Amino acid sequence: MSTALRLEPVAVARFDEEIVRLAWARLTRTDDGVALECRDEDLSLAGRAVLRAGARVTTTGDAPTAPARSIPAVLADLKPLRCDGVVDTVFVRPLDEREATARLWRGARTWWIRRRHDRVALRAILRGADGCFAWRRIVWARPQTLRSRALRAARPAIFDRGVVDRGEERFALASQGQLTTWLLG
Repeated sequence: MSTALRLEPVAVARFDEEIVRLAWARLTRTDDGVALECRDEDLSLAGRAVLRAGARVTTTGDAPTAPARSIPAVLADLKPLRCDGVVDTVFVRPLDEREATARLWRGARTWWIRRRHDRVALRAILRGADGCFAWRRIVWARPQTLRSRALRAARPAIFDRGVVDRGEERFALASQGQLTTWLLG
């Protein structure tokens, strides 16, 4: 089971570092605000994490759902959207050191091609100074909204609705602050 917390960003900083502590989280932005859904076992931990990150928990309840006649679309980044009537959902799960290491080194074939940035990030993860999380983002919107300029980067999932549950995961470092940027958007 899961429960959703309504969030009100006040002075948000380091939100990514706090969310990585949860077993999994689903962040949903609607016109009404932002909700954080997590396991019932992690509810008190999530409440403390949100407060440490600089947001306020306003209510507890059910997670927002997609409106009727809306179509899911996949986004490949965490840039904030400026569009009304859209349900923007980000699924987050932390990566352990083994999986984070594999993802960081997956792109390079030989050791001398690996970038310095990847080595520094890997060192921070292995020392426990940084966290890594996997995420995927789904936007639910009406067809005419998906055709708008604001959602130009969205790829509608018309024929493969399974992408909502098992789509491609991307990863980010907690120190990059991508979820913080999404939350403040």
